[in-house]
Amino acid sequence: MRRKYRHGNKLIKGMYFLGLIGMILLIVFIYFGKNTNNIKKDYDFENIEKYWHLTKQGTENIDFTSLGSYMDEKKGVLSLYYQIPDLEDKQTLVYRSKDVYTKVLVEGQQIYETKVYESPYYNRSPGNIWNRIDIERRYGGKCLELQVYMVYDTNAITVDYIHLGDEADIIHSIVSVKLMAVFLSILVILIGIVMIFMQMVPVFQRKNKNKGIIYLGLYAVLVGCWSLLETNVLQLYMDDVRIVQLLDNMVMIVDNLPLILYLDYYYNLLERTLVRIYAYLQCGYILLCVVMQFSGKIDLHHLLKGAWICTFTNVVLLFACTIYFCYQFIKTNKLDKQVALQLLGILALIVTTFVSATNYTQVDTMDRAQFLRVGMLFFIIFLGISSQVQTYRLMEQGLKYNFVKNLAYSDGLTGVGNRTAYLEKLEKLEQQSENLSLGIVFLDINDLKQVNDQKGHDQGDRLICSAASIIQNTYGKQGKVFRIGGDEFCVLLEGENLDSCYQEATKEFYHAIDELNKEDNLPAILQIAQGFSICRTAKASEVNKAIAEADERMYSDKRRLKQIEKTS
Repeated sequence: MRRKYRHGNKLIKGMYFLGLIGMILLIVFIYFGKNTNNIKKDYDFENIEKYWHLTKQGTENIDFTSLGSYMDEKKGVLSLYYQIPDLEDKQTLVYRSKDVYTKVLVEGQQIYETKVYESPYYNRSPGNIWNRIDIERRYGGKCLELQVYMVYDTNAITVDYIHLGDEADIIHSIVSVKLMAVFLSILVILIGIVMIFMQMVPVFQRKNKNKGIIYLGLYAVLVGCWSLLETNVLQLYMDDVRIVQLLDNMVMIVDNLPLILYLDYYYNLLERTLVRIYAYLQCGYILLCVVMQFSGKIDLHHLLKGAWICTFTNVVLLFACTIYFCYQFIKTNKLDKQVALQLLGILALIVTTFVSATNYTQVDTMDRAQFLRVGMLFFIIFLGISSQVQTYRLMEQGLKYNFVKNLAYSDGLTGVGNRTAYLEKLEKLEQQSENLSLGIVFLDINDLKQVNDQKGHDQGDRLICSAASIIQNTYGKQGKVFRIGGDEFCVLLEGENLDSCYQEATKEFYHAIDELNKEDNLPAILQIAQGFSICRTAKASEVNKAIAEADERMYSDKRRLKQIEKTS
């Protein structure tokens, strides 16, 4: 019957996950297979990149993907021309420029130039700017000139996404295209913050704190921030875009080392000399970037190649870890769940990081993080789950340890403390300050041997459990209960007003016994003798004296109960 249940359980789980996968595939097919021909987006603007020329006469078209090839490095200025059509109303010219200053002129009259915040610690370039210029109706039919001023070199010249039309529509279209990228970036940041928060905030801290999660969380936050900046959406709404560019460069420089620290936490990478030297070099490179930026001699833009070298090196390390995992799998012929999850995350990050780095070295795109953010999301999800698997194992081991420990110090029949726990408790109390007040209650079940002999030990155990329950629910509210013999219990009370605590608990104790005996479902009338004594100091001699007094008073009470039983 049990085997049939197991097979049924597996079938239910299999069918559920099959249905779940089916739902996901359904969404994917709907999204990518939807027919958009009957949906017309009523946007009032036009991409005008194809209408620009290198001369006013319009004899030579321009390829904006290789704009640097047209630049005269000696002059450092490139002029682009566009014939404005007749306009019915005022429109807006919107374009993105990166690492260049620009001016816009109409028939030789300047109507716009790049203006940015100044600081001795900024990069030389104005950053990644969305330029917005009002094109008045009276400019219709005239020649518009866009002057591009080189800041670094011809490889760092970018002007693209040139649109003319309604400004709100243009911005809406840009944001709508980047909405998913923004969402994923923010999600990665939030996941990273939660990882750090759960490990560093005291209320969530555990004995086996996983510092690797902190490094992974920091890496996720940094990559998520860089990914968000690379969407170029923030630049639409910020006045000081130079600080955004500086943040972009800074994050690229510092986001590699946390990944090494994360891998070192699990695989001790820094024990290897080459990896340790590489980590020192990375730290030195970061400090060098800080010094160079403060000095003003070289800004971070010129130092970004080092960041991408570190990124490529990290990819190599990740790949080496992957090869190591695969080797261990082949060697042991057993794939651990934790390792499998790490492999999936690492592979996703390797592929997307390599693609992103390759794109960066080839051409300056608007969003260099479009692949990396997806890979990063998979990476932190899989490695985060993997880390939690390890944490669960540690917790499971801790629970097993606590279970064994409880068995060693708990009475197996009643669940209260056993004699070992009682003796250790007394030893600890004797090691404390002498100003300790200790109340000792000794209790003994009457006629237990008679019940065991006449009705069996099962019935005797029922009587013991009933007695333990009453003692725990009354005296146990004031102190710790121990079963120190077959029919003997002891309660240790600590604190002040021990007499009143004892009196209050004793009233409840006798009332509970009377109520239980009225039910008449026990093998015998329950009678529990008890004796109480107070020790005002923690000296061993005084504790032993108080124990002897409580024991004597218990036996006196036992004789009293026997006498009542004979006369009734």
